[in-house]
Amino acid sequence: MPRAYVHPTHPLLALAVVSLPGAALAQDVGIAGAGLGCNFATLASAVAAAAPGSTLYLRSGVGFNEALVIDKDLTLVAGNSTCNAASSGTHPFIDGLTIRRPLEVTNGADVVLDRVDLARGAATEGGNARVTSGSLTLRDSAVYLGVATDGGGVYVDVAGSARLEGATSVTWNVASGYGGGVYVAGDLDLLDSATIGDALFGNAGGGGGGLAIFGGTATMQPGAAIVGNSGEPGGGVLVEDLGEFLMLGGRIGGPGGESNSGCGVGAANADFVMLGGEIAYNVSTESGGGVVIFLHGTGAVLGSSWIHHNTGVWGGGINVHEAESFVLEGDVTDNTSSGSGGGLAVSHVDGRVDIHGANILRNTASGDGGGAYLTGASEISIVGTWINENVAGEAGGGIYFGGLLLGGALIDLRMSGPQTVQEGCDYRGAVAQDRYCSELRGNEATIGGGWYSLFSDASIEETAFIGNRADQGAAVMLPDPTAWGLPNALDLKNVLLARNESPEADVVRVEDGAELTAAHLTMTRDVGTPLHYLASALGGVRRSIIWEDLPSVVDAPLVLPAACTSFNAVSGATSGVNRAFGVDPQFVVTPRGHYRLDAVASPNSVDRCSAGASSDLDSDPRPAGPALRWDRGAFEAQ
Repeated sequence: MPRAYVHPTHPLLALAVVSLPGAALAQDVGIAGAGLGCNFATLASAVAAAAPGSTLYLRSGVGFNEALVIDKDLTLVAGNSTCNAASSGTHPFIDGLTIRRPLEVTNGADVVLDRVDLARGAATEGGNARVTSGSLTLRDSAVYLGVATDGGGVYVDVAGSARLEGATSVTWNVASGYGGGVYVAGDLDLLDSATIGDALFGNAGGGGGGLAIFGGTATMQPGAAIVGNSGEPGGGVLVEDLGEFLMLGGRIGGPGGESNSGCGVGAANADFVMLGGEIAYNVSTESGGGVVIFLHGTGAVLGSSWIHHNTGVWGGGINVHEAESFVLEGDVTDNTSSGSGGGLAVSHVDGRVDIHGANILRNTASGDGGGAYLTGASEISIVGTWINENVAGEAGGGIYFGGLLLGGALIDLRMSGPQTVQEGCDYRGAVAQDRYCSELRGNEATIGGGWYSLFSDASIEETAFIGNRADQGAAVMLPDPTAWGLPNALDLKNVLLARNESPEADVVRVEDGAELTAAHLTMTRDVGTPLHYLASALGGVRRSIIWEDLPSVVDAPLVLPAACTSFNAVSGATSGVNRAFGVDPQFVVTPRGHYRLDAVASPNSVDRCSAGASSDLDSDPRPAGPALRWDRGAFEAQ
């Protein structure tokens, strides 16, 4: 008869009752090919009698109350009633009775459990299984109700390796230290539909609730899942001590009970590379919700990776703090931060941060940086990226850039469209009309709807600011840095600003002491004062078109000497040398979009400049006409 069992210590299973099959009968194990059928009463006796490389059939539905040590190559299979063939019946299991470890693999042995479970183990390392040396393959097996200091379910030592295949599950295990489900100092492969945790009761650990990797390596394949676990840091996965975690696919976290409590993946002084799959619906009350790279760790979220619907207190999707470097090329969407950095928060990174070909969409921060909060890295590069429809409760709906390193050095940030097709965006066919490879679109904040920067040395090129909203600085906000005695500078080139909204204030706001310089700027159809330089602001606009319904405010004289610029929106302005006031730029619509110029239909804007950039916002070459002169604005007539 099945036995009802209530786990005495598991914090998640205090009310859980699990039915386990009955104990072993007199003879419940057979050795394949021996012709003896069920001829062994214990696993230990069968293991001792078996030659290396043998297959043992365990009668289905039977529990073996043993502490098994295997030091030779063996395969243990769920067998039929006569122990001479495999069976698809109820799994047999090795039961630790909450006082001992059911299985240890040693002496370099290669051991396979095929539909054989491990349950109710207890040990310091590896509650249900320890791979001291050799390998353990779990195929369509279950590992559950184990308790340990490290590796509540499975502990893989430095000389060991493990593979979780098929429908294998590691659930309901607890570690008071690290790795509630699995602890890896050696190697782990998580394959097929194997799962660490589940939606009802996952694994729990002090860190790495599902999986902890300390100095070892682990690879997660498409189809695998790490869900419903708890631990901080790393409710799903924690990687430390030069460990490596490669995520090729699968999912970490999920809706409802599949959420990991604690960030999805945490990497400290270790490497995390994500090439595919999803990290989603994880919740952290201490740091980033989806991914945290910290304490000299490195991270790369590449390819078709998707980080979404996570919740954290600093970096809803991703938090990179005191790390070595970070690369983002995947999608970061629909994450929430109760602090700053709804999608991404970066601070105090020793090396580069590269954000290339990414989508940072629909994230929310209660503080600053709805899409991305960026500060404290030696260099930041954003290329061919959409940062759209994000919301910040305070500053920087799309991007908040606090460009200051510890020690006072300014960070170099450059945001641009791709310079080549190989960088991920082809305007000849991959982007729809009126869309751009580099966008800040539809973001919202109290100040700085698209962009807010403080203590910055930043440049934005080949980028469109469209439909951003804020009470001040709907598209761009450069606050006054003079109280700190530091510069705050932004350079714009080949930039379109259109349909941004600040009905009671300004679209681009440059406060005293801040500096905005712009070349080949097209600014049109915005709501609010388009361009507002305060009295002591610095900068100027060249080779640009400012064609708006409301006048700009230029408190500082000569802010717009504006060589080769046409405008209708500068209060008190007049035409003069290289300036055209009130001259219609004669925009046309092309297959690429609005606000373009035509060599014949736009004589007021075409061939008006004697110098300029080498390409335009559409990546078309400049100059394009036979006169070898440049057009005003962000687009060159072709």
